[in-house]
Amino acid sequence: IIWYIMTITPLAIPDVLLGHTNDWLVRIDGNWRDVDHFAVSVRYQGAAPLFNSRLPLPISEEVFTAPQYSFVDRFNWDHTFSSTVLNNVNFGYLDRNEGYGSIAITASESSSLMGLIPGVASSNFPPRLDFGDGFQSMGNNSGFNTKNRTERPTYIVNDLLTWVRGKHTFKFGGELRRLGENNRTNTNESGTYYFDPNQTGLPGTTSGNAMASFLLEQVSSANVDYRTASSWYPRANAIIFHFGDTWKVKPRLTLTLGVRYDRFSPSSEKYNRSTFFDPLGANPSAGGL
Repeated sequence: IIWYIMTITPLAIPDVLLGHTNDWLVRIDGNWRDVDHFAVSVRYQGAAPLFNSRLPLPISEEVFTAPQYSFVDRFNWDHTFSSTVLNNVNFGYLDRNEGYGSIAITASESSSLMGLIPGVASSNFPPRLDFGDGFQSMGNNSGFNTKNRTERPTYIVNDLLTWVRGKHTFKFGGELRRLGENNRTNTNESGTYYFDPNQTGLPGTTSGNAMASFLLEQVSSANVDYRTASSWYPRANAIIFHFGDTWKVKPRLTLTLGVRYDRFSPSSEKYNRSTFFDPLGANPSAGGL
């Protein structure tokens, strides 16, 4: 059994997202009789949420991450049929699970900033405010970490059969991949607003103050995100077959021959909510035009 642990020390403010990270690996190897060898490994990386901020938490522009972890799991099996035939099977699983949220939401005082801006997609979290004149930005539009989250489940299985016969070493193999993402987001639904000196300045002269424009609610520019779907789940598959022959023609001449077939399916959305534009294809939603 191999046990490996690593802890990453955080940096100074502003801290990295993966500060205070625990990273460990466990691997177990075993043999059954003289013909089977098994190996299992599990690697985990996880980070605790950090709430470091340049500003007080209710107006923080920083992001915290929770959850923030990943698993990389492996299973290997070697089976010896005979002195000339060996088979190797491998299974792998990977998932990266991460969510990003606004630190300002975690502060109870931030509730005073909610619901004050009509017409935005959501008033459940504070907006982001940017200023000219070099003033520090306030707020963060990342939203709730539970609704701004990504998972990446990936499965892979492959098999390789090796057969030694005379001067030839034949290899037959195949692989199946199942790739996916689970994406959810609610970023910028409360909007981002920019204030500069021009809104409070005199025409034709350099004057005004960005903070004064903010206090007088004179916005220079703004943007907000509206979504018909706040989550999407792309999927893709791949299947692979290959054959190889290492032929020792003479003591000083070896030929390696092989053929391989790869088929990657086009990506699709789990609930059929994605569309693609094909300039040459017919549109079934427009009567085939």
